[in-house]
Amino acid sequence: MKILKCHMVMNPESKTMVFDLSTKFDTANELQDMFKAMSQAGELSKQGAESPGGNPLASMGDDGATDVEYSFNGTVFKRLAKIIDQEKHAQAVDSLGQSAMMFGSSKYTIKYHFPRPIKSVSKEGALYSEDRKTVTLEVGFLEVLKDPELLDFEVTLEDK
Repeated sequence: MKILKCHMVMNPESKTMVFDLSTKFDTANELQDMFKAMSQAGELSKQGAESPGGNPLASMGDDGATDVEYSFNGTVFKRLAKIIDQEKHAQAVDSLGQSAMMFGSSKYTIKYHFPRPIKSVSKEGALYSEDRKTVTLEVGFLEVLKDPELLDFEVTLEDK
């Protein structure tokens, strides 16, 4: 089992919350484990105090409405998401209720670190680290809940 690290910082004065999930992985397929963990976190909210709209992280995981596939052949990394059950996905988005207002101003930032410098990224607006081994993508959290394909991209690494 992979270790999934979670770090959350809330600051009521600035009205901000930063929630980081991270894991190291050996193969692209292991990334799916992180989304299963998000779904399991959603199950925990059902067992405890219910929050309006439930756990939005659960809708990004293994909920049966969406599917995320990763591939990496050593040079090209791909992330592809698709909605596989439109009705279930629509219900998940509709169930956000009042939480949608909070998530409307939230950002979803994803960082991928690679063993070699990045040659190109297919996603417009992607940021590179100084050593070009890390790519960062940022989208609106509510937008990615509604359209998981917003984070689809392809990264090509420089030759060895």
